[in-house]
Amino acid sequence: MIDNTALVKSTLDPVGVLFSCPVIESSPESITIFPCVTFLDSGHDDSDFADGKAQADLVTVIVDIWEKADKETGIRKEVHQSVDAAMLKADWYKSGFAHLHEPSTDVHHYVQKYSKVEAQ
Repeated sequence: MIDNTALVKSTLDPVGVLFSCPVIESSPESITIFPCVTFLDSGHDDSDFADGKAQADLVTVIVDIWEKADKETGIRKEVHQSVDAAMLKADWYKSGFAHLHEPSTDVHHYVQKYSKVEAQ
């Protein structure tokens, strides 16, 4: 099985965004540094069998981008577009997207789902 943590992290390193939020519990209010990225390895689907062994793995990940405007400048670094470009450039294809916004905290949460076939 593919190590998706290393795969996604290496894909997003050039974006220059913090991979893994320093504090994230049950609410966006607990995140202390913006923007940041978290991700979930949401599935593997073996395919292309030969001699009873899978030859490929359909990998699905969900990448969460958390953004908030700077307290002093009021400017929000919109890194979700850079994350998307990096994932697409690395041959992931986008299979889902949602933009969630919490007005009381002004936290923008972009949920982006990607899939990729990896040879085993």
